[in-house]
Amino acid sequence: VLEGGALLAAQCQSGTYEPMVWQCVYRRAFLLENGLRMAEGLLFEDELFQAPALIRAKRAAAFDAVILEYRQRPGSIMASFAGSAKWCASYAQVCARLARTLPSGAARAALQRRVGQIALNVGKNIPAYRLPPTVAGEATAFLKAHRWELARYALKSGDAAIAAQGALLLLSPKLFVGMYRRVMP
Repeated sequence: VLEGGALLAAQCQSGTYEPMVWQCVYRRAFLLENGLRMAEGLLFEDELFQAPALIRAKRAAAFDAVILEYRQRPGSIMASFAGSAKWCASYAQVCARLARTLPSGAARAALQRRVGQIALNVGKNIPAYRLPPTVAGEATAFLKAHRWELARYALKSGDAAIAAQGALLLLSPKLFVGMYRRVMP
């Protein structure tokens, strides 16, 4: 059992942080006291819920036991990425909102790194989602139009590898996406 921000920092450092609300249990009173609600009309809203919830928690714990099996159904929103590049704007909004609410201490560094990772996901996921050419073109156009904003988050991440990827994104969005296209299985 740790203070929530310390747990967030530890999970980010170990690579075990996953911002999926469905895998967590919260006291209703905690959610109400802290005004925590899911963002409506936004993809990746878990990112905007999970980190602030942990940061506000006086006590939090994680364990390895499987208590829930996640099933992604074919008609789910997560299965809809191939139809539109709207997910790109959601990533950018998540970065902007999280960056405005950075806490102090170890949780700040962890969340700043996470924001950098999220920003890079716009480019990384173009090849990862195996998009149809028209949607890949829309996503690539978004990446080019917003590369300064997205790269800034990566450059401020405090992580050399993330910052280097942000620099590559600034230099050439095409090379950035191409790098991930080569490493995708």
